[in-house]
Amino acid sequence: MSARARTTLTAALLLAVIAGVVLGIRWLTRADTMDGTAPLGDSAVILIPGYGGGSQSLAGLADELRASGRSAVIVDLGDQHGDIRGYGTDVSRLAAQLVADGAPGVDLVGYSEGGLIARAALEADPRLVRRIATVASPHAGTALAGLGAMLADSAACPAACQQMAPDSEFLGSLRMPGDATRWLSAYSATDDVIRPPDSSLLDGATNVEVTGACATGPLDHGGIIRSSQVWSLVSEFLDSGTVAAGCTP
Repeated sequence: MSARARTTLTAALLLAVIAGVVLGIRWLTRADTMDGTAPLGDSAVILIPGYGGGSQSLAGLADELRASGRSAVIVDLGDQHGDIRGYGTDVSRLAAQLVADGAPGVDLVGYSEGGLIARAALEADPRLVRRIATVASPHAGTALAGLGAMLADSAACPAACQQMAPDSEFLGSLRMPGDATRWLSAYSATDDVIRPPDSSLLDGATNVEVTGACATGPLDHGGIIRSSQVWSLVSEFLDSGTVAAGCTP
């Protein structure tokens, strides 16, 4: 090897080492928490469906938010069986468009898997997001997805299903809230899909177990997003960052 080639190779190796060190420092100094930083003014709302997609489950909540004077859009991400982080990027792009159209910021409301997509969207660009509210979301995973992931069958448990398994790499990569006035996690003790139900607990967020705190009676996974009391809870939190006693404004 010529002297010039050795010099070029040495320089390339040195650059690779420096790049590795920089990446390592960035990882070590990466914040453990992540909040939206958009100003606390009137924000547009993006509603994100759960696994399987579809807008119908969120129609009642969207109407509630619109009745209070908010601009609310239900995002269409298809069946949402793919990579959750990729869906988060899609939602972040929509948020950027809403801000470009005049919204001071965006609130994200995610149902079930949609709550994880909201968290991924926040990490894509926290400057666009004001508050996040999740309803029946598996922040610590759900045993049903865990069983599916154990089958190692991509047809029965595609990428999003595997990412919602307890202790998945994806869930472990998401950062926790730092400001409880910007995060709400509402869940039901009688949820039949998020198992165990307290998998919806999110450290650092305002956590509300609605069947007890709001005296709703039993609510399964589909029932919680159709509950008018839950709609009021979400609407109030997006307005004030707090939850009134009894979960009614």
